[in-house]
Amino acid sequence: MSYLVYELRFDPATVNEDELVALLSLGGFEGFEQTEGLLDAYLPIERGEEAEIWLAKIQLSHPFSYTVEELPDKNWNAEWEANFSPIQIGNWLGIRAGFHQPMPDLELEIVIDPKMAFGTGHHATTHMMCELMNTLSWSGKKVFDYGCGTGILSILAKKLGAEMVYAIDIERASYENTLENAETNEVVLDRVFCGDLAAFDSDFRRLGHSPNDEILARSLEEQGTGSKSDSSQAEESEMMPPAEVQNKQTPPLYDIILANINRGVILDSLGPLKKRLLPAGQLLVSGILKTDAALVLNAADKLGFKTVSEQQRGDWMAWIFEA
Repeated sequence: MSYLVYELRFDPATVNEDELVALLSLGGFEGFEQTEGLLDAYLPIERGEEAEIWLAKIQLSHPFSYTVEELPDKNWNAEWEANFSPIQIGNWLGIRAGFHQPMPDLELEIVIDPKMAFGTGHHATTHMMCELMNTLSWSGKKVFDYGCGTGILSILAKKLGAEMVYAIDIERASYENTLENAETNEVVLDRVFCGDLAAFDSDFRRLGHSPNDEILARSLEEQGTGSKSDSSQAEESEMMPPAEVQNKQTPPLYDIILANINRGVILDSLGPLKKRLLPAGQLLVSGILKTDAALVLNAADKLGFKTVSEQQRGDWMAWIFEA
């Protein structure tokens, strides 16, 4: 893949370099080299036009000048992997690449070969999501990973005991990388999908199947219903969940939704994601800068979410919201 390198020059006395890197990350920049007052930011060449618009917006709050140069085509995956070091989260989780030595002293270990997808645990947002996930109960839970990246959170959900995990990403590279990483970790994800929410729902209708079917079956089982004989059909129908849970035309419903993306997508998706949560379901959100926290919290509050947990790591925020 060919890349552009943007050389940004700024006054470190007036521009917060960490905030600048965070904003560039939201605009699709994938790698950085930092020295005082100078920042090299790398971007896939096909995203150059949209990057110019994003850079102009950032300059309004973080003044800088820049030059841009096209880099020769080379194996950037190999370059990146050479600098990918294993990490440890708390005393329970290790994340490494396939070429690293195992981390046997930890409770859980995830092997991630990230290719061009986002999510290795190194970034503060993924790190916080893992920490928040470790505070929840996962046994028997239905989970939706919205914007799965490398699949790291989907894989972790399964390793923590989730019964069913569905993962989605609009990027083909993320979709393929999630499948590869799940296989590497010997984890079976119940469905991995490439596309947006509308396409995801449409595909379920095409298949004539929805996670709601499993929810309905579980509800009936918990209520003690046995086989669906003719003599029991009327009695059973009185114990079924509301019609919207049964209807395959409605969005699938989940106990837990994971959304580690960015401010714009999160703000646009809070409503649709809430409709996909079961009563008292939990939405884990990250990818939000501290400066944008109030926007997200206000939007969540208006939709009826309750904030049950909050974390900050550097300039980034993460929350658990409850429906």
